[in-house]
Amino acid sequence: MTSPQPLPDEMQSLHVEFSLPMEPRTYEQASDEKSCRIFVVETRDRKRQIIGRIDEEADDRPYRNEQWEIYLKEEYKNDPNTQLHEGHKEERRHNAFIVYIKNFFTDGRDFAYYIVGRLNWTSFFKGTFGMQAWGGPLNATPMLTYTWDFLSGGADDEDESYEVLQTHSPTENLRWKYLFETARIAWSKLIIDPRKVERLRKRDPAILGLRKAKAKQDAGAD
Repeated sequence: MTSPQPLPDEMQSLHVEFSLPMEPRTYEQASDEKSCRIFVVETRDRKRQIIGRIDEEADDRPYRNEQWEIYLKEEYKNDPNTQLHEGHKEERRHNAFIVYIKNFFTDGRDFAYYIVGRLNWTSFFKGTFGMQAWGGPLNATPMLTYTWDFLSGGADDEDESYEVLQTHSPTENLRWKYLFETARIAWSKLIIDPRKVERLRKRDPAILGLRKAKAKQDAGAD
């Protein structure tokens, strides 16, 4: 569960070209160094203020998440937690559980994932104290543009946003490890998509530049 694919010369060049992270920390490294911090938002995110930014990050990276693609195609539209609000066709009831991990990678990069859907939520939360990690469908990506401070600024007053701490409490430590190891599982499922690589190469680089500039501007305004 290190990087999505082995790194021969071609893969190494892709990591340089797209400024991609290399390896996630192990749980032991993260625990010993106290360098990783895990933040959570439980939100309805009706207008995609948070998960929309994570989706943008995923779109800007040359990875494919096949499990997530299958979920969106086969289950997402039929889940009661993702249906349109009556009279508000532009909004969806996402009920998203968002996890953001600072310093997830050994080079200091961050990582985020989110879970939507009633069955997914139920499965995920049931596993918290009985499983080492959750392997169900979620959207996940290295975070190279948007920071936690920026994302959390999109939370509403009714949302629950907090840091999961490593403490002397066995319960909290189990939860912290579960969220962290779930991130490592999610990272291991991302694969380099050659078609996406070519699409990103052809895209106007100004698009990504504008996103980064706006993220910095909004972060400075906070």
